[in-house]
Amino acid sequence: MPPQLNQKGQTQMLRPQLFLVLLVASLHCSAQEVDLSVVSPEDTAKIQQALPAAARVQPAKQRKLLVFTLCRGFVHGSVPDGAVAFKLMGEKTGAFSTVISDDVSVFEPDSLKQFDAIVMDNTTGDLFATQGLEQMAAEEQTKAREREARLKQSFLDFVNNGGGLIGVHAATDCLYNWTEYGDMLGGYFSGHPWSEEVAVKLDDPGHTLCSAFKGQGFRINDEIYQFREPYSREKLRVLLSLDTSHTNMDKGEAIKRTDDDFAVSWVQSYGKGRVFYCSLGHRNEIFWTPSVLQFYLDGIQFALGDLPVDTTPSAQLTAEHLRDSRAQAFAAGVESLFGDLAKFELGGDAGNARMLDNLVVEAQQAGNAEKADVLVERLAGLLRADTTHDCKVLACRELRVIGTEKAVPALAALLTDEKLSDMARYALQSIPGAAADDALLAALPKTNGAAKVGIVNTLGARGTAKALPQLAALLADTDEALAAAAAAAVGELGDQGAAQALLAARGKAAGPVRLAVDQALLSCAGALVTAGGQQTAAQVYDSVYKSDAPAGIRAAAFHGLMLGRGEAAVPDVLTALKGERNGFAEAAARLVAELPGADLAATFAAALGDLPPATQPLVIDFLVERGDKRVAPAVLALAASPDEGVSLSAMRAMETLGDASAVLPLATAAAAAPDRSPARTQARVALERMGSAALNADMAKLVPTVAPPVRAELVRALGARKATNAVPELLRTAQDEDATVRQESLRALHLVSEPKDLPALLALLVQSDEGARDDLAETVVAVAHRLPEEADRPTAVLDALKKNVPADVRCSLLAALGQIAASPGLPTLYAALDDKDEDVQKTALKALADWPTPAPMDKLRDVSRASQSTVLRVLALRGYAKQLAMPADRSMKETLRLYQEALELAAGEPEKKSLLSGVGALRHPEAMKLLEPYLENKTYQAEALVAASQILEAMDGGAMTLTASRGEGDVRKAIDGDRGTRWTTGRPMAPDDWFEIDLGYDSDIEEIVLDAGDTGADYPRKYEVFISPDGENWGDPVVTGEGTEKTITIQVPPTHGRYVKLVQGGTAGGMFWSICELRVNGIPRLTGNGAELDRTDWKLTGSGAEKEGQEQNAIDGDPATRWSPGHFQRGDEWLVVDLGAERKILKVILDTKGSGGDYPRGYEVFVSNNGTDWIGPIAKGQGNSPVTSITVLPRTGRYLKIAQTGQTNKNFWSIHELTVLGE
Repeated sequence: MPPQLNQKGQTQMLRPQLFLVLLVASLHCSAQEVDLSVVSPEDTAKIQQALPAAARVQPAKQRKLLVFTLCRGFVHGSVPDGAVAFKLMGEKTGAFSTVISDDVSVFEPDSLKQFDAIVMDNTTGDLFATQGLEQMAAEEQTKAREREARLKQSFLDFVNNGGGLIGVHAATDCLYNWTEYGDMLGGYFSGHPWSEEVAVKLDDPGHTLCSAFKGQGFRINDEIYQFREPYSREKLRVLLSLDTSHTNMDKGEAIKRTDDDFAVSWVQSYGKGRVFYCSLGHRNEIFWTPSVLQFYLDGIQFALGDLPVDTTPSAQLTAEHLRDSRAQAFAAGVESLFGDLAKFELGGDAGNARMLDNLVVEAQQAGNAEKADVLVERLAGLLRADTTHDCKVLACRELRVIGTEKAVPALAALLTDEKLSDMARYALQSIPGAAADDALLAALPKTNGAAKVGIVNTLGARGTAKALPQLAALLADTDEALAAAAAAAVGELGDQGAAQALLAARGKAAGPVRLAVDQALLSCAGALVTAGGQQTAAQVYDSVYKSDAPAGIRAAAFHGLMLGRGEAAVPDVLTALKGERNGFAEAAARLVAELPGADLAATFAAALGDLPPATQPLVIDFLVERGDKRVAPAVLALAASPDEGVSLSAMRAMETLGDASAVLPLATAAAAAPDRSPARTQARVALERMGSAALNADMAKLVPTVAPPVRAELVRALGARKATNAVPELLRTAQDEDATVRQESLRALHLVSEPKDLPALLALLVQSDEGARDDLAETVVAVAHRLPEEADRPTAVLDALKKNVPADVRCSLLAALGQIAASPGLPTLYAALDDKDEDVQKTALKALADWPTPAPMDKLRDVSRASQSTVLRVLALRGYAKQLAMPADRSMKETLRLYQEALELAAGEPEKKSLLSGVGALRHPEAMKLLEPYLENKTYQAEALVAASQILEAMDGGAMTLTASRGEGDVRKAIDGDRGTRWTTGRPMAPDDWFEIDLGYDSDIEEIVLDAGDTGADYPRKYEVFISPDGENWGDPVVTGEGTEKTITIQVPPTHGRYVKLVQGGTAGGMFWSICELRVNGIPRLTGNGAELDRTDWKLTGSGAEKEGQEQNAIDGDPATRWSPGHFQRGDEWLVVDLGAERKILKVILDTKGSGGDYPRGYEVFVSNNGTDWIGPIAKGQGNSPVTSITVLPRTGRYLKIAQTGQTNKNFWSIHELTVLGE
């Protein structure tokens, strides 16, 4: 049945139902309809206020508009706002009546003929296709297809035969498989690189429909589309497009067009019909933006046939047309804009004010003088006319920028206006020429109070010389504020006459006026110096300096006076430096850097020792600024000053001025100063920073000549300076008799040694004691890793092992060989397992156990079986377990068999515990079965539970590693258990998009579930599934298919592998490919976390608290309260919860959001039936965010214990809210 109007001709909604703005219906469900009530009264009021008051033209007859809102793809939250805006627009202006519908039957020919135009209000998807077609009987399918074809033809005929079509935003994001629609509307969506504020330009400013923007481009915050064919300027008259010169174009691959043609709106004629499209409308607030609503109203009136406009394609427009269009737009825009500005009120719509700003900026550009003249005349007209106060203020503000003498009369008339005088003089201040000066002078005697003071200030700021007589007269005015302002203004005039007037007034002035005169004299003198009047300036400075003015004023005068004297001022400057710090010393210190003269730095440096300690740092700093390094010895001498401030300044100066002569004094100062003192710190910094690398050799030569404490400082500095040429000296000092020197030498060697130094480092290692050997071994490992070729890294260590060295040295070398971890070292480590010294055997075995690859796994297995030593068997089994879990060519089934075999062969409790601890590293569901016999065994329960909790974490996605062709940063959103988040391609899906899963283990892969979520239709249109054992060899796809719904379950012929790659091979217009949740063989688990347990009867106890009974804060429902032990995390804190009854625990959530970083640095979770005998840990890990969500090994108990096992000296452990999920 066609939609109807009620008897009053008002809009009648078809089948109104609740519209969930931010969700979209499943494709299996009927389309949702717009409920206008979801637009709040506040937003409705904004729309109503922003709508045009009247239509651009009166309709030729009563017009009827269909607003179609169906969305079968992404549903924009702005759909209801658009519908409300168009409904109210028609009602307010009388341009049309409105029917709003999402029922496709409205496109039946008999229904459609009642309308004059159709608005496609953010429509998306395949609108006319019948949902669930594949499930219908053949006859029903035929009827459905016939109906779809009939509706499309009806739509096409409607426009072809003279109907109108208006597209809003996503109207280009639908009906991709119907090419006639794309031709009719003008293009298809091809991504939205921008969702931000952008600049929009008017391609044809004088076009009738662009009048809404008054000839000006604009900035707007919305989602901006780019378009693909059939979009073409050969067919369309483009009205608006993206201004790429003022928009962020750094969007990478998201931008596909290479021609910078990003249209925003266009019109075209289609058959006898008229088409208007505008892509603005993603954000709700677009529909209460006045200029955009006017633009839409004009576009709708064009589509209805009431507003004739030119639709000649843009490609056919001549340069002359565009020039005329711009001129016409400027004239019409100015006329319209200034008409609106007459009513301007602050707090109202600021759009017109922004347009005016843009016009003024544009008018200042080269070649726009005529436009500038027009604007000045119009702005002056606003001042003369009966306009609002705010309008006049705005006009003055703009005339400040663009004003000329033409505006002076209008501004002058306002100078005596109490409310507008300040704005008038503000504008006049920047207008050049005598006219502005004369206007201000004429107004001066006509004003009083603040207005008069303001005019005086403006005359001073303009430097109006002819104002001197009037300003000088005001220096004696009884109004102190006016007299002080006059003084400042005279000072700004800055000429000889001004100086004489101020000097004459000085003797009679008092209080604040006297101070203003003194300050004005300084200002005047400075201006005289700039203008070449040094002699007069010196007289002024001298007069003020010798007066009874405040010390600060006199010091400033002294500075100006001395600066003018040049080198002749040195004696007076030195005298001032030797006096008290009362302003003069500071002024004199500045002169140390400013006075000209090649040798003056030496003169001031020579006087340093005679200056007061309070002044010495000032002079040192200004000597550094002067940059003459010849003063370094004099400055360095003050490093020994008993005054800490002086000493630190002198040492800091050496960073810039210092050379080889400063090395020994600084090192001596560092050695003598207390540890961590400012003096030691500054001396060390200076040693590290001063001079170039050439200084390193001088520093190294000093090392053997000084006492141990100083030697240690020099060695430390060589390391910090990365002095690679000092290695020979550092190797020698590493054997120094002084322990501190040796320690600093070892640290320095770690910083500066290079691979060529390895033999020497190893020779030193062989000769050193145990402590030094450990440090040197660490250095050897670090330096060896700097070699580019892995095979070369262990060579030097292997050579050292060939020599006859003591067992303890051999252990150090073997440990280093293990940490270098290069395969050429393995035979030597294997051979060491047979060494007669047990420590050597243990060291070699530990190196093999910690090897980063499974290469030594078989050797470890042999040792675990054959060794007579329990210690060696445990070590071997620990390494064997770790390496069994590493990626390898063997299957997981074989790995588990080897684990089982090892458990059965384990000779004793320690070996078996070691193996059980390693089972968790397998992170495989089948490994849980291996642990089952031990989970209730008291002897092995702790190790088995920890391993089981690790496996459980892996089953929740912890073992998975994800990569993708796009959106790499969001891949884990596909397995985060939250259907509200997603991984997405970020642009329309395209062939060869892919998503890869490393399960972390090999398995028989049988099922894959892809969930695209509730929003949109971002499922893959075609897919291929590849499975690989190693992530490199993929072979042929094991499954191919086509997606037809948002949740796709892919049944895979059981295929063994570890890696899964999903390749998307289809397209769906503007739809992205998204994955909200992904499961492979049911993992990650999306269920099994249970329900939130009731906390009503819980009782909590904890290891101390900031206040008694504070534990209950963790379950009081108030996130602002908390439980905390009241000290930094030490690793021994705990919280016990009596749940009141036995419950099966599945997950524990610790919320510390109210206390920032107070999450546990480590945790273990236990359960108990009696509060004494604890089972666990059933979970073990560490927090890393304010909310710590802990999946535990399901266990039943009445008591729950959370132990905090980490340490930090920065944060307490706090729990604001504790939640437990279970059954």
